[in-house]
Amino acid sequence: AINAGISKIMLDVASTGETWVANTTRRQIRALLAAVFLEHVGASTREFLQMAGLRNTGQIEGAFRPYVSGRAPVVEKNGSKYRVRSRFLRLWFATQRDLVRELLPELRGQEAYDTALRRIAPILPREAR
Repeated sequence: AINAGISKIMLDVASTGETWVANTTRRQIRALLAAVFLEHVGASTREFLQMAGLRNTGQIEGAFRPYVSGRAPVVEKNGSKYRVRSRFLRLWFATQRDLVRELLPELRGQEAYDTALRRIAPILPREAR
């Protein structure tokens, strides 16, 4: 029952995620994915900038502009940290294995990806990964 519930929720948020992927640049998507996996890390840290593919802190605001503005922002900023507002949308982005591997070199290896995904959702069923 839990697996069916998670699958239903993931299908519901998939259209939102797919819309964002289709309507933003690769740099913006990469920054969003960095926020997905590193929401506990400040955006101005070396770790975050590297994963987001940004050279300096001056590029952060532009990379997140479409996500934090508008009537229903997808990302919120709290201090120097960015986080996806919907936990289910965050999970959807994190489980898009091909997109993550394409845009985040740090997570191309299966072990690195699995470790990062377990940090986000430790009890996520294997078939959802």
